Amino acid sequence: MNTYSVAFFGHRKLSNQYMIEEKIRPILRKLIDTKEYVEFLVGRDGDFDQVAASAVRETVKLHGDGNMSLVLVLPYERAEYRDNMESYLAYYDEVEICQESVNAHFKAAITIRNK
Repeated sequence: MNTYSVAFFGHRKLSNQYMIEEKIRPILRKLIDTKEYVEFLVGRDGDFDQVAASAVRETVKLHGDGNMSLVLVLPYERAEYRDNMESYLAYYDEVEICQESVNAHFKAAITIRNK
């Protein structure tokens, strides 16, 4: 199976989250409709990450999810994840801890993960 990976990177604070989500949805639908399998990679470090994950979930709800997955990629294991693992696994199809950034200083870890 050919996997097409899409990674979302964005800003911590957004002034108009709804507008951005509306712009993302048609792109997501086209990817899901035209690619054999799409892996959407998101973080959880700001508004854009939440908007991207929400747009993926909303698109899946409307158009199906047989050929995609929503993967949360954390730069290191966080207490919030450890304490709420079940809810994370209920929302995301998969949670990965980036091995390249796991031992980096927390301020550098996100940049390393994004690469």
